[in-house]
Amino acid sequence: VGPSKPLVLHTAAAAAASSSRFSARALAARYGNREVTVHATPDGRADSIVWKGGVAFFAKPEVRRSTLAALFEHLEEAAGEEVLYASAQDDSLRRDLPELEAELRDDLFHGRRTPLPEACLDAFGPDVKIEALNLWIGGSRSVTSAHRDRAFENLYLVLDGEKTFYLLPPTAPAWLRTRRCPPATWRRSEKDHWALDHDDGEAASLVDWLDCALTADDHEVDPLRIVLRPGQLLYLPAGWVHEVHQADDTVAVNWWLDARFDNARWAASDIAQHLATRG
Repeated sequence: VGPSKPLVLHTAAAAAASSSRFSARALAARYGNREVTVHATPDGRADSIVWKGGVAFFAKPEVRRSTLAALFEHLEEAAGEEVLYASAQDDSLRRDLPELEAELRDDLFHGRRTPLPEACLDAFGPDVKIEALNLWIGGSRSVTSAHRDRAFENLYLVLDGEKTFYLLPPTAPAWLRTRRCPPATWRRSEKDHWALDHDDGEAASLVDWLDCALTADDHEVDPLRIVLRPGQLLYLPAGWVHEVHQADDTVAVNWWLDARFDNARWAASDIAQHLATRG
């Protein structure tokens, strides 16, 4: 494992366990009455650019709490006026399902903090800190729009289903279309009508976001396509642009590790960011 080099590892233990114990069906049976944070949108695209009245807004999802049983029931229907996705990125696994985090650590990773041996974590710097451990449960209608996480190294493990990542290097924003947008939040009324409400106050700070689909054919460079299946772990380096699609009933977890900002990689990423927002 080396910094800024995407890598896929096949973890045999996780693959074997996820086929039964950590499948969507097994988790629903074991933790069905537990509540998790879910993101709700009309189109399955949380954190993406939406045009309204000739203005591009950075659209955030409506945030709710749902039992796992209700979430899986929604995913099985795979239809309706809203799309739900458990995708909170605020240490959601340790907050909402600490028992599941303990199962993964003790039974799959032999007491380690992540699927990687501790020696591999040294590549990220001494005393690397796990900033967040997140739970992801969703269906094929949910798509993560192209973006990059500059502050975190990402370890992403699929437990059930399938995820497809499209990747471009940290310098890609220099030639990708980027927009500076006012933020807004999706709201669903009691009459089941969706509206995009403008954010106010400090939450209204403009957001720089990529306005492109990496699956389109109009890019100068073709993205790297990576398909993750149960038991496969992706190391997604900090700053890499990524868009994510998934199959129905996909369950995954990810670890965010603090990234370093004292190297040439960060400088190149920062230059690309300035070029993307010029003018």
